[in-house]
Amino acid sequence: YSVTELDVGEQGLTELDVSRYPNLKELHCGGNPLTTLDVSQNPNLETLLCCDNPLTTLDLSHNPNLEDVSYTQQTLTTLNISHNTNLAKQVEYENNITLSDCHHNPHLRYLTCWWNKITMFDSTRNPNLKNLGVSDNRRTTLDLAHNPNVA
Repeated sequence: YSVTELDVGEQGLTELDVSRYPNLKELHCGGNPLTTLDVSQNPNLETLLCCDNPLTTLDLSHNPNLEDVSYTQQTLTTLNISHNTNLAKQVEYENNITLSDCHHNPHLRYLTCWWNKITMFDSTRNPNLKNLGVSDNRRTTLDLAHNPNVA
């Protein structure tokens, strides 16, 4: 199928199968009671907005073109974004994330990770970072020496 954009936000969906859409570039599925989301068959995915779902896991390792991801108000404790080297925007507030590892995301410009359980944040490999929101976490230090553009 040639579907490239899909917006199914706030539809009360308990299941969502996007495996038939390998050309999908943009998926909005927030505000549903989804407990699982499989985007492994969507290698062209650039934008994923899956906020306000009770997801416990999210695997983005098959989405190398991902540039924008938002997964807020979940029960996620970890998310591996090391395969998403094009990632420019990440919004992950109100989760149970303990580590936000952005070492493999040199294009990251926008990161919001409020209200998590992050104890350490290292942005030394994110020279393009401009906007950073890390309040209400468990970190005790924040070194932005390598981020001269952070506002």
